[in-house]
Amino acid sequence: MDEFVEICKDTFNSSNFSITNPFPPTQFENNFFDYVVGYSVFSHLSEQACLEWMREFYRIVKPGGIVALTTRGRPFFDYCESLKGQNKGQYADSLSTMFPSFDEAKKSYDEGRFVHSNADGVTGNGQSHAYFYGETFIPEEYARSAYAELFTLEEFIYDSERQSHPIMFFKRLG
Repeated sequence: MDEFVEICKDTFNSSNFSITNPFPPTQFENNFFDYVVGYSVFSHLSEQACLEWMREFYRIVKPGGIVALTTRGRPFFDYCESLKGQNKGQYADSLSTMFPSFDEAKKSYDEGRFVHSNADGVTGNGQSHAYFYGETFIPEEYARSAYAELFTLEEFIYDSERQSHPIMFFKRLG
């Protein structure tokens, strides 16, 4: 997003930040980066967007390079469900109703499936559209298998006492 890129440029006193489209490709050359970090990105992208970005990361990260990404953790289901009837604002209200059944969403997650909601109110605004943006929960089993032809999932770290988002560390194959 334009606003966040400007914040990064100002904060880090660097012009080494740029806008990308919701879907790849980027302007970067093949095998350009050693590391890619995405905080609170894969916690919002659709399954198709995640897959396309993982393919792009494979293209732009050097063999053996690391991609570190965060996603929503399982406790976030309970948090969202607890917001029902709380009237804490539009976004909180939307989070509380983003799934017809939180039990079904949790069951899908526990079975290792990618879980995403692009229900009204959780799709963001401005540059964030429902066709690629919402609330996303990627379980470790899915992260390990879905991108296995491109990356090895080296670690899936989540300690709900210390962090709000699980962190997935992928190592590029080849």
